[in-house]
Amino acid sequence: MKNGEVKRNTEAITALKDGEVKRNTDAITALKNGEVKSNTDAITALTKAGGTLETMKKELTNKIGEAQTTLDAKVKKNTQDIDAITKKGGTIDTAITALKNGEVKSNTTAINNLSVTVAENKRATDGSLKKLEEAFNKRISGQNAGQVHLGIDTKENGQLGMRYFRTSMSKDGDAHPDGTDSLAIGNSTTKGSGAIGIAAGGENFAAIEGKDSIGIGNKVKITADTKNENVIAVGTEASVLDQAAGAIAIG
Repeated sequence: MKNGEVKRNTEAITALKDGEVKRNTDAITALKNGEVKSNTDAITALTKAGGTLETMKKELTNKIGEAQTTLDAKVKKNTQDIDAITKKGGTIDTAITALKNGEVKSNTTAINNLSVTVAENKRATDGSLKKLEEAFNKRISGQNAGQVHLGIDTKENGQLGMRYFRTSMSKDGDAHPDGTDSLAIGNSTTKGSGAIGIAAGGENFAAIEGKDSIGIGNKVKITADTKNENVIAVGTEASVLDQAAGAIAIG
């Protein structure tokens, strides 16, 4: 029994050992085969990738070349443009020349406008001076006329005389020497030639219409009747209506 049991155990142990060895051997073989295959696949993939990288490198080199060509063309064009701008007679010179010409033209226009303005101002000034001169001459002329009317002779042997005389003491009434060579003093009216009217004012002031007549007083009235020439009337109520020539009325 013991021998049979030992035998069985020995066989079992042997079978177990053989099976384990086999399994281990198969496992090692399978592991090796898988690793070799995996390495082979990796090498193949790397080789393929290397081909792809080479292709990409070539494409990149081509693109770099194209970019360099484009860049060189742009640099060349920019250089040409800069030269066209900066060279003598180029864009800058042309612009400066145009600017100078424009400035000269503008200054010339401004000078011309200034000349026109000066001419216009001169004409305006001349016009103003002419008006002043006319006013001055008119005043001088009026002064001379006044001197003539007053009989003022400014020469060496000058004399003072009165050709026309007009005065009044009232702001409401004025003296009116309307007659030729007549004299009116105060609020009076003289219409007769050579007449003299003197009155202190009032509603019925001296009204002298007779030729060469003299009226003195507030209400003196000498009408222009042809008979009333060379008449003298004195008084506040004196009136000469139908008096003969040369008559004198007082009161």
